[in-house]
Amino acid sequence: LEDLEKIFDLVKLETHALVVLLTSRVLTRMWCAGEITTAVFHKIFVAPVNTETFVEPPRSWFDSLEDVFSEPERVTLEECGINLPLIRQAYLQVCMGDYWEFDRLGPVEEQEGVAAELANACKEVQVKGVKKLDRLPILREVSTRARALCRA
Repeated sequence: LEDLEKIFDLVKLETHALVVLLTSRVLTRMWCAGEITTAVFHKIFVAPVNTETFVEPPRSWFDSLEDVFSEPERVTLEECGINLPLIRQAYLQVCMGDYWEFDRLGPVEEQEGVAAELANACKEVQVKGVKKLDRLPILREVSTRARALCRA
């Protein structure tokens, strides 16, 4: 529990941007739920990165998170101040928005390009001291390539 609280405090107090690799299981991991929720509710820039294994869950999935997290996981998260309604709201914010596209099986040059653009976007947030939930104004300030990487 102490380690989780430290992680969530790092996100809240020392993070300018959180890159979330959307994989098939990321939304089912207790610590990922805590990091994402902490970032969203502290208005940290969140850059969701869509990978080939991620399938956007149907809206009904977000209403049944009690089936995703076990009772001990829910208790642990609640002891850190994070409950299912907060997770639901954060997940909807992140999953229903724009994504960066990243093919983990694609050419290395493309992967490096995406990684560079993400780093650039995150650096822009840090340099400007901006903490925004809305990713698009930040992305518009980066480059044409960055905008092309976002799913409309």
